[in-house]
Amino acid sequence: MRQLLSPQYPASTNCSVENPEFLVIPGIDESSDNVHVLFRREIIVESKGKITFFIASCGHYSFNINGFYGIGPVRSTDSRIFYDSYDLTEILTPGINRIEVELHYPGSSYRTIPACVPALWVQITGAADAPWEWALDCRHQKAFEYTFQLGKCENRDDRKNNFSFAPATVALNPNGVEICPRPIPALTNDEIPFEKIVRCGFLPEFSPDDDDFAERLANEVLTPDAAAFNGSEFAPPPCGYYGTFAILDLGKEFYGNVEIEIESDESLIIDRAYDEVLTFSRVKARYAFGKWIPKARHAGDSYRFADRRITLPGKNLISVSFADRGGRFVEIAIRNHTKAVKVTKITAIDRIYPVQASHFACDDPFFNRLDEMCAHTVRHCVADTFVDCPWREQAFWVNDVEVSGRYYLLLGSDPAILEHVLQVALDGRKKYNWLPAVYPAGDSMPFLSIPAIWVLILYDCYLHTGNKEFVEKMLPKAVEVLNDYAQFTDESSLVPEHPSWWNFIDLAYVNAKSDLQGHTAVLNALIAAAWRCVARMGNNQEAEEKAQKICSAMKKYLWDESDRMFRDSDVANHGFELRSAHPAAILLCYDLMPELFEDLSKQLYAPGVLQPEPYYQRFSVEAALKTGQTDKCEQEIRQIWAEMVNSDSPTVWELSKFGPRPDSNTANSCCHAFSAAPMWYCRRVMAGIRPVEPGFKTFECHPLYKGDFHCIQPTPYGNIEAIQKSGKLTVNFPDAIKRV
Repeated sequence: MRQLLSPQYPASTNCSVENPEFLVIPGIDESSDNVHVLFRREIIVESKGKITFFIASCGHYSFNINGFYGIGPVRSTDSRIFYDSYDLTEILTPGINRIEVELHYPGSSYRTIPACVPALWVQITGAADAPWEWALDCRHQKAFEYTFQLGKCENRDDRKNNFSFAPATVALNPNGVEICPRPIPALTNDEIPFEKIVRCGFLPEFSPDDDDFAERLANEVLTPDAAAFNGSEFAPPPCGYYGTFAILDLGKEFYGNVEIEIESDESLIIDRAYDEVLTFSRVKARYAFGKWIPKARHAGDSYRFADRRITLPGKNLISVSFADRGGRFVEIAIRNHTKAVKVTKITAIDRIYPVQASHFACDDPFFNRLDEMCAHTVRHCVADTFVDCPWREQAFWVNDVEVSGRYYLLLGSDPAILEHVLQVALDGRKKYNWLPAVYPAGDSMPFLSIPAIWVLILYDCYLHTGNKEFVEKMLPKAVEVLNDYAQFTDESSLVPEHPSWWNFIDLAYVNAKSDLQGHTAVLNALIAAAWRCVARMGNNQEAEEKAQKICSAMKKYLWDESDRMFRDSDVANHGFELRSAHPAAILLCYDLMPELFEDLSKQLYAPGVLQPEPYYQRFSVEAALKTGQTDKCEQEIRQIWAEMVNSDSPTVWELSKFGPRPDSNTANSCCHAFSAAPMWYCRRVMAGIRPVEPGFKTFECHPLYKGDFHCIQPTPYGNIEAIQKSGKLTVNFPDAIKRV
């Protein structure tokens, strides 16, 4: 069987990126849809020596050579693509070797790839140049949109293999992009075998011409029969049936692919669907798109979560060639067979960012289970960027990283991925003259909160990794990003909400049906906090003055003296009547308005005050710690996350009150890293390990939990380990740092 080659990290720089030439496809441009192209050439090995393969693509690539394969790339931006380098020295054989590369471009409307001319850049050092050939990959058929956050369903027919190769066409950098080395380590490649067979049985008659296989998987009548699949063989369908199915539970979330090794002397149609929950004991392959957020762009009328493969007789490895898949449950439908189908393996391939070990355990089962769920969730929302969720929405949302990036830093101290996504977001600003909420994307999707949030991510990166060189490089960018607010700031010195944008802050406002307009406390608190962070990172007095100016304006226009709280807005029926904990939590987290400390502390948990959804609980947890209200914070956590903990979910959900329901038609995610605030509570409050100086150069360990616990916190200098047993606390840490 084939074997995965991992790209080198750091990537080799023994290549030339000046005036790069790309392999392009005649008649194909950025407006083309779902393009699959094969390229091939020979590599002649005459003598032993180091041979390195360099590859970058405006799209997705997959290459094969001598039973080895590689996939990529790190997702690109409108101005930069990242090349991978592979050492081929040990896998090439003397004489002629053939390398085959497939390029896939899903189209220009998706939120995982920039609009571009599909093109491939390759170099091979240590081997003689040879001509490339190309052919349209006719195996890939008409395919529906998977979701606009991912791309296309895969509909591949291996019987259609009459390729017509021609000499490849070369063009000088058709997208005008910079070619850069891979900035992050290789992703994991761990196998997750299925844990149990939930259900199996037989399938009704179908039409081979029915290409909406997601619709068929969602609605066809299933006939359960425990004899249909035993884990190693799909039984032949009895008279009156035309296929077999199996619904499998992996027991945990996966992000990557599902591989199925089968053997049959018949040509098979193999459909697969994926989900994080079961709906009436089956995988739901199609969700109608809920238009509950009118300003959130979407394409099509539904989400489809299915792929099809039609095989040749013999042994086959079934997987998705390019895009990643995610979820917990997999439904496999084997059609068009009359004989038994042997199964060598069914496994999920987990392709996530490698995170060093961290640990938390205590003698409270609730927090043990919850911290484990949170950690599993955060890991599976970090791949080549931070993503919204593995199953439905693999887009890089900048606002998600403000919290999920923090939780990632509980698991590891490697700053590479955070620094990378901060740079990627800046590429979006370069394109749109404003930081987009989601990038890359076919649209700018602006949120007014994003510039402030980008700075808060930078500050968290600085505080937890202490990488001063990176921060010093980014500080001028931080000032530029925040100065983008000048175009909106009015005579009040506040930034009003934009009337035509989706003014997303936290889903608690969406749930409360509060369309915040005018000047809002939460947005301006975020902007003031961002200026405070710039002041702290760069000892910048001008930035501090801007933070104070916003605070003064908030007190003038948004402070309600009668109840000693901030109103959410200064516009009637658009937040004026509402009080939420959000602005108070933000101001307390960044030590703003100390003169209102007591009032802000009361606003956190006062009766009738709107509490954050899991996303913004990150601010509430820290504010509760600063105000001595961790008991109320714990009560809130136990209430919000109780249903998740009591379920069998391996991960935490996007929303507190709208988790998986058997009759639900909304595609809410059950693996959402922005909901992992309890992990922050466990490590920072219960275990009490907190950085005092950037990078934990000095730290404190003052646990508030009275029971037994064991916590490991990675730092750039090594691990901090805190153990509390029978009331005795022991703290071990590297010599290079100091406990205060």
